[in-house]
Amino acid sequence: MTALFGDGFDHYTTMTQAVAGKWNSYTVLGNNVSMAISAGNGRNSTASLRATHTGNGNANSGAELSKTLPASIATGGCRSSFKTSAFPTAGTVVIYRFRDTGTTHVDFRLTTAGTIQATRNGTVLDTTTFAISTGVTYHFEIKVTIDDTVGRVGLKINGVQRLDDGTNRDTRNGANATFNEIVLILQVTNSSQPAQTIDFDDFTAWNTSGTKNNDYMGDRSCKTLYPNADGFTTQFAVTGAATDWEATDETTPDDDTTYISDAVVGEKTTMGYTNLAVTTGTVDFIQTNPWVKKDDAGAKTGAIVIRSGGADTDGVTFSPGTSYAYIPQVVELDPNGAIDWTPTNVNALESGPKVV
Repeated sequence: MTALFGDGFDHYTTMTQAVAGKWNSYTVLGNNVSMAISAGNGRNSTASLRATHTGNGNANSGAELSKTLPASIATGGCRSSFKTSAFPTAGTVVIYRFRDTGTTHVDFRLTTAGTIQATRNGTVLDTTTFAISTGVTYHFEIKVTIDDTVGRVGLKINGVQRLDDGTNRDTRNGANATFNEIVLILQVTNSSQPAQTIDFDDFTAWNTSGTKNNDYMGDRSCKTLYPNADGFTTQFAVTGAATDWEATDETTPDDDTTYISDAVVGEKTTMGYTNLAVTTGTVDFIQTNPWVKKDDAGAKTGAIVIRSGGADTDGVTFSPGTSYAYIPQVVELDPNGAIDWTPTNVNALESGPKVV
């Protein structure tokens, strides 16, 4: 697997929900800065992760949302859309960080001129000659290699290479030549700053361990699909709604108001989903995002079933806790033939929970 995680910020509405299984921590540093899920401010009038600085305040004030990756990475990166309402008037604004268990190796910063700067935790490595504009949404693709001597920092903006001239650099700032955290952040380095908002959307993280989704991919977006029909198998009990899909189709989870449940090992429920708007093009991967908890003592195990081509395939098993949380799982290949996903096959699939 090389696609590690994705988020379009469209199926939840609070930072508390964001760190309930999808992201790992939301942290506010200092004052005058916050983050929120912002309806309508995403790239296609969907939701965004919006960081807000109200102006001035303390130097190094910031707000960050961090994702811990499933393994340490020497080379990898992320992609997302990015839009800022203002540039710093002094210093820089940190916008992405690549860390190893809290230690920053590399970060990317917005300058007073609207250029993007890559640093080794503050030591400048490279700066774009291209300047972005305020109020415009761009697609950023970042690629980093952590190493003392052959480290690299790369950035494509709207598909054009703006950083990585082939020069090897010292990108290592800690004990390990790897990173295991990616951070979306707005952190000022100077106390005298204008009010500013930054909108992130369509985020994905990747590494180079496999044969697909392992490098720059071009402009990509994350599309959220919701249950809209009961599927081939409906063995779970329904509470608070007439059908399985109506109990699970909320944009924002309603927890114990409507839900489906089961305790019998082997039983499952699958559902159909809303369609992608396109019928041609590339689907890099799908990600299932169940909002799950257990309601009884003892260990419980579940899996997400994907039904494609008339056959059911169980995903990786998981053990839910006693509080609701997302348990996202990336599926890069259609299990019906272990082939690349197509919009047609995504639109035809069913998926749902199984007791294991």
